[in-house]
Order: sequence, then structure tokens, then C-alpha cells
Amino acid sequence: MKELQQEFKKLIKIRDDWISNLSVDNKELLFFELEMLLKAAGRFFNINNHPLWTREAASAKNFSSEIKILKTGVERIMAITKNILENDSNLLHFQKYIENRISRDSARDKLILESMEQKNPKSSLFLLMINIMSLYEVIKFISEMPRCDYLLFNNLGHILIRLISTNLFFDPVKLPTFSPLYDRISNPKILKIVKKVKSESEKKVISVVFLAFFRFLKYLKFVNADETDEIKLKSNLLIFTLLRSELREIINYIDNEAFSELKGADDLFSFLKGVKFQLELELKKVYEGVLKDFVSVSNIPALRANVDTARGILTNNFQQVIVNLAKFLSPDTEGKEIFIDFVSKLENSLRLREDLWIYREVLYYAEFCLKADENDENYRPPKNVIEMLRDFIIYFQNLSFTLLRYTDLEPFDEFARYIFNLYEDCIEKKKIEEEKINQLKEKIHTFRIYVETTLSHVNNRAELRDVPFHTESAKELLEQFII
Repeated sequence: MKELQQEFKKLIKIRDDWISNLSVDNKELLFFELEMLLKAAGRFFNINNHPLWTREAASAKNFSSEIKILKTGVERIMAITKNILENDSNLLHFQKYIENRISRDSARDKLILESMEQKNPKSSLFLLMINIMSLYEVIKFISEMPRCDYLLFNNLGHILIRLISTNLFFDPVKLPTFSPLYDRISNPKILKIVKKVKSESEKKVISVVFLAFFRFLKYLKFVNADETDEIKLKSNLLIFTLLRSELREIINYIDNEAFSELKGADDLFSFLKGVKFQLELELKKVYEGVLKDFVSVSNIPALRANVDTARGILTNNFQQVIVNLAKFLSPDTEGKEIFIDFVSKLENSLRLREDLWIYREVLYYAEFCLKADENDENYRPPKNVIEMLRDFIIYFQNLSFTLLRYTDLEPFDEFARYIFNLYEDCIEKKKIEEEKINQLKEKIHTFRIYVETTLSHVNNRAELRDVPFHTESAKELLEQFII
């Protein structure tokens, strides 16, 4: 085993030296993205890394959408390798042409064996490119089929994973967890904090946590919610499945390696156990809530909202982990010293408290308007009330929805869907049936009680203790939604 590790270290050094001497624009970013996508492609075939779907059994599920997502990811891998090997792209096509043209099998075998030798990183990347291009044609063919069952999806995964694992220099499994090429912490505050830690075992654990979460944030920079193409939006799932896999690994690291390394450092281990608990909650919120049934969604605005929300929740959580660990080690640390756009836990709770208060008041007002007689000055047409509710819900979903607890997401989302559907009915029909108006009154009343309960839970948060509620500023914002 030691000999194998030494061999891997030797290969990694050769690879890193080659990359360092390479004259390619943005090479560190390109190689980081390549490693990320190769790793993501492997993790994608483990369905436990996927968001929850309203499960039919995996054996009955059609994986056609997943194959289209994979195809998009493989296209990007090919584009990156072509970019890096730009001067050798003609040689690549020439080799494929020769392989197909040589009539003697022995001559073809010799050519293939020579390409398999991987004498250096360049030839290794060249081989990866050839193999990926060949498999891409298979993936493309399967993506055009009306159905892909789990057995075909799983077997394709075995082929792709083994193809990547045979690569000497670019198989991400062979590479170290963190690379000095692109896993560098440049923030002076963090560097100073880590340097001050005297215990080597504690320093090791702290460094792993910082490096892991900075890497996770780097993954999220490749998530793109601005796409207008359905499959390109869904291809963000490759990164989300990789993140779920690696978040499980860091949770496992806290439970095992960190536990062993931190004997006697009870306060630090307790802090990390709190991080683990919070991570598990956020994973549920994202993968069993926001991204649930993600590949089944076809509405572009809904897909974009889901991607943006998931990215927002995870970004906020990863930043909180980094800042809170820094504060634990150095209490004078300010979040803005590490992230310009950092929003503290207190700021998030204040925002949520104010918006829940406004939500409750909007619901009170909606009830009041719907109960009023048509001749009453307080009467508002049901259509106008529904439009008011829709406008406020859009505001709430954009700013505060992601700050809710995991268990509160579904009730809030269910009420939002009900109002959005009712609004669509209003557009189609001139008049709303009396039965639907009565149902709306009941829904508003029931949900208002739920919002009231949620608000009381938020008010009990430790960070809001002794922090007064500014009613006047909340009323000013409320006035913008009242009709």
C-alpha cells in the first residue's frame, strides 16, 4: 500500500509540474472544473446522491432526463480538454481517422496500445479525450431513446467510471483530496487564525474543514441559474449530486477522523458536532425539499428558481460554517472580513421575523377584505385579494423562504402553489365561483395560524433574545402590499 501511495505522489508531482509549465489561459480554473466534472460524473450514477423524487422504484424509473444531463456534462468535459490541448486537436482527429482506416488488426492494436501507455500528463489527457469522445457517441444515442431504465443507466455508469479510473494522471480518485494548485486559502484572517493553533492534530482538523468548505463554495460558482435551456438548467444537478456526496464525506470525517484527532479538545469537537447537525438539516432542506422531483420539472422559471434557491441555501450555510469556525477560534472575527456578501445568522433571523410578521398581517387583511360586504368600503374584489397575496408571496420566496426551517418549507410552498394556481384561474375566468372564495377564506385562516406559530418559534431563537422588533419599519413595508 505504501508503494502505491508513493507512486501516486510521484504521478501527482509530474502532473502538477506539467500544469504549472503549461501556457493556457485560466488553466487553474479549467483543471479545477475538469476534476470537478470527472468526479461529478462518477457520483452522478449513485442515485443516493440525487434529490428525492416521488419514488416509483428505481427499477421502474425512466432515466432519460438523467442521461441528457450527463450528455451536457460530458460535452463540457470535451470542451475543456480540447481547450487545454488546443494545439493538438488536429492530431486527435488524425489518430481517430487512422484507427478507423487501418485494415490490419495488428497495426491497429499497436496504435491503440501506444496511446494507452500514458508516458506523461499530456498523453494521459489526450487518451482521456479520445475515450470520452468515443463514449459520448453512445451517451448521445441513448439520450435520444424514449426510455432508459435503471439497468442501462447503471451499466453506463460502470463503463464511464472505469474509463476515468484507467487514466493515470487525471482520475480524480487518485488525486489528493485537496490540491495545492487550486485549494489555497488566500484570506489573511483565516491564515492568521490557523497559524495560531498550537496543537498539530487540532490544526489538521481545522484546516480540513476550512479547505473543504472553501472548495464547496468554489463548486457552487459553477452552478448557473441564468440558463434558459431546460437541460442546461438541469445539468446543474451534476454539481448538486457531487456536493451531496462530499458533504456526506465531511460529516463522516467529523464523526470519525475528527473524533480521533480531537481527544481532549472537547469544545472544538462539540462545535464540529453542531456543524454536522446543521449540515444534515440543510441537506434535507435542499435535497428533500427545494430540489425534490427536480428532473421532472419542465417549467423554466420554476427550474431557475429551484437552482437559485438551492445554491443560495448552500452558499449561506457554507459561509456560516467558515465564519463561525473562525469566530470560535478568534471571537473578534467579523463575517465581512472573510466574505464581502456575508449575512450573519442574526441578520437572517431579523429578516425572517419581519417578513413573517408582514405575512401574517397580509393574511389578516386578506381575510378582512373577503369577509366584508360588497357595499362596505373595506370590500376588495377576490381577484384583487388573490393578486395581492401572489405579489407578497413572490417577494417572500425571493427574500425569506430559504431562511425557514426544513419542516416549514412544505406548508409555505403548498400555500404558495395554491395561490398561484388560483391566480391563473382568475386570469382565465371573469368570475370566481362562490365555492372557491369560501375555500380561499378557509385556507387563508388556517395558514395564518400556521404563520403565527412559525413567527413565535422564530421569536424564541437565541440570537433574537432581547432584540426589539421595529414595528414602524415593518408597517412601512406592509403598506407596499396592501391594496
